Amino acid sequence: PDDTGILFAEINHYLVTGQLETLIKKLEVAIEKEPDNVSVYTTMGSVYDQLQAKSREAGDVENATKYFDQAKNYYEQALAKDAKNFDAKYSMGALYYNKAATYVDQLNDLAADLTPDGMKNYDATKSEMDALFQQALPHFVEAEQLNEKDANTIIALKEIYARLDQLDKSEEYKAKFESLTKGQ
Repeated sequence: PDDTGILFAEINHYLVTGQLETLIKKLEVAIEKEPDNVSVYTTMGSVYDQLQAKSREAGDVENATKYFDQAKNYYEQALAKDAKNFDAKYSMGALYYNKAATYVDQLNDLAADLTPDGMKNYDATKSEMDALFQQALPHFVEAEQLNEKDANTIIALKEIYARLDQLDKSEEYKAKFESLTKGQ
């Protein structure tokens, strides 16, 4: 029971097999045994992020919100332990980014309704989405400062700037991405 090597092997197994509920229990034990291990907090945040995405897809907004808050909490704990941890910083940005991206289909549906109420709903939904992208942005900017060669960070920044109608910044990141992936 005290062998952390076995514990982390179990955690890796549950990660691969997607047994999220069991994984949470193992990660809680890992946090107890290694409270300064940033990757355990980041992994726990990722598990809750996966649970919130599944809940959101199932239309369970209440649990999605609860899991989102838990993911955010664990990412914040990871960053409190190491503010320059790339994975935690990137994951925090991705948490907001992915939630914002769930609004895109809803916006496309609302765009067809040109009535005053339809346009009001569109504007309100777009405002919520933009606010989430705005929350993701500083995390990705900091993640890029920590690892300027991470393609996923560059793509996220390009997309966020495009969504926020900052097309010059989006083009800048498009060029960075193309330079980064040249020859691949």
